[in-house]
Amino acid sequence: MRATLVLWALGGVVALGTLVAWAPGDTITMRDGRVYEGTIVEESSSSVVIETEVSRIKSTLTLRRRDIHTIEIGPVGDTDADGEGGGADAADDGGDAASSEPHVEAPRATRATPRSRDTRAPDAGGGPAAGRYMVIPATGVIGVEVTAPGIADAFDDAEKLGATHVVFVIDSPGGYIYEALAIRRVLLDNRERFTIHTLVEIEAISAATVLAAGSSTISMAPSATIGGATSYSIKAETGSAQVDAKMNSIWAAEIASIASTSGHDEAPFRAMIEQDRELYVARDASGGARLASSEPVSGDRSAWERVDDSLTILTLTAAQVRDYGIGRIVEGGAAGLGAALGVEGWHAADGDGARSMLKASKARAQLARAVEIADEQLIELAGQAKKHNPSRLTIVYDRNTLEVSEDSARKWSRACSQAASAWRRVDGMMDRLTLLRRKAEDMGALHLAVSNAEIEQIRQIAREQLEWLDEYGGRPRTIADLPPDD
Repeated sequence: MRATLVLWALGGVVALGTLVAWAPGDTITMRDGRVYEGTIVEESSSSVVIETEVSRIKSTLTLRRRDIHTIEIGPVGDTDADGEGGGADAADDGGDAASSEPHVEAPRATRATPRSRDTRAPDAGGGPAAGRYMVIPATGVIGVEVTAPGIADAFDDAEKLGATHVVFVIDSPGGYIYEALAIRRVLLDNRERFTIHTLVEIEAISAATVLAAGSSTISMAPSATIGGATSYSIKAETGSAQVDAKMNSIWAAEIASIASTSGHDEAPFRAMIEQDRELYVARDASGGARLASSEPVSGDRSAWERVDDSLTILTLTAAQVRDYGIGRIVEGGAAGLGAALGVEGWHAADGDGARSMLKASKARAQLARAVEIADEQLIELAGQAKKHNPSRLTIVYDRNTLEVSEDSARKWSRACSQAASAWRRVDGMMDRLTLLRRKAEDMGALHLAVSNAEIEQIRQIAREQLEWLDEYGGRPRTIADLPPDD
């Protein structure tokens, strides 16, 4: 039994004072900063089981590999020639074998500098795992067809298939920046589990550039393009697109950071986002390229070529990506990457991430349709409320007695009833939209989340109308029973 605390008390209760401190051997550090110390008793491609101690109580925890940052393995304690721990001292001053004192099995010694274990899954068959790759297709709009939850699940698929490389095959016109930032977090969470590659087949525009920035290698099909990553917002009043300066600043910093930590020069990625950024390139005698965001003020300035000025947003062709040392041109799709990268035993896993990407995309599509239906119903109900607004009626009354005619009174009462029914349904629809908003937030589909302020504004209008109808919705006898003219 490994580092297990055994308490034995015949016919009685063991006092807390008899507990002995437990020295753990293995350490698991989670990506959120939590640390578990204890003994790893089981491992699989998707989880690790550790026996640990929480508040002096022994517990067994199952942790998902996707949430684990590092695993440190401590050595098994020293043993004697017979394989029993403790050596000769173990037999000494151990007391009577029938002692009522609790028995504590000696824990394993703690290594001063434990080694880190690679948390990648073991080989799942089908060839050497070192060169096995899995494709994650990134085709379509970021936030619609290409989502952070889909990519996270696809990474788990890759682990189950025993892949050590993941290749994003990209054809995307861009999409929602908030989704790109969520994808950035997923890439950071998985970069120690896999070697991540990008292959741009057609285009990686705008938000899609995050996949390239977060990959260890960038490859381009011969006719592919990448760039144009500026963040825009749509003005509700005019419908025109405006550069979102605040989001642009955040977006540029985030993509530059992940590009730099992935081993790329951040200069071209910033020039793809910030219009006032320039990009200069200089080639050395060996054919290598150096990049800069501004023209150098010293040295041989004639060696530098400006490839993007402050009036444009950088977009690069495959040839430029190669010539500027940002990436390479690869033909033959993902299968051709191995030779270009010099990876031995490069072969595809028995599956890809398409299913997980499609599942997440379908969930977004279903939610989008639900929001669309709710919007359509809301417009229809608002139209009914307007149609039955009793204030639109012409009221006939007796000038002498001021009594409202029977026909006008009947019409007024019916219109108030119909309008109240429509406004109550509008109020109820706000509950539906609130539920959909929460679902969108939980799913990470922020572009589908109706703002809480908008929901409350419409709810307030509905309730004010219902209060008015409750006050004046009865069958009027005289014009004094009707609301005053505004």
